Amino acid sequence: PAPGVNWAGYGGTLAAWSRAHRRDRRCPAGSCFGPRSAGSVGRYEFNDVTTTKGRVTGWYEALASHTTLAQAEVQVLALFPPDTLPGTVMVQKKDLFGGSCAFLDVQSKTLYDWFGKKTFAAPEGQVGIELAEAGPTGIPVYSLTHTDLVLVVPRPWQATDSC
Repeated sequence: PAPGVNWAGYGGTLAAWSRAHRRDRRCPAGSCFGPRSAGSVGRYEFNDVTTTKGRVTGWYEALASHTTLAQAEVQVLALFPPDTLPGTVMVQKKDLFGGSCAFLDVQSKTLYDWFGKKTFAAPEGQVGIELAEAGPTGIPVYSLTHTDLVLVVPRPWQATDSC
């Protein structure tokens, strides 16, 4: 199926995303959307939004403080097509920089159909999601009860990836 003109989640057009999440023109990079965020790592709800073939394929999402890992998963999955299936959460306990986080790969046949096999680094439309709390020094920290940062990228996570 072709992506709907009004779909404002992963795979939606930048125009649809902008209508749904209000682009902030004051953002220097021009890729900040949603309300300004207080008490989180990002200045806006959605930061550093990226596109592929004119469609949204990644972002940093600033969540409210004290969002649980489970709540963060539900919140980010709402921005994916209904056929998206989450995989197992993999915890990166300590990366090369001393950070820790949770990696979640999701899979969607719809996304694969929209983008094709040349766009994704893995078969069947897999997308990687990182979940963490921004630590006091900016290094991500894994927490079940405090998740205020989500990173979405158009490829699955690897065990050797850093947070």
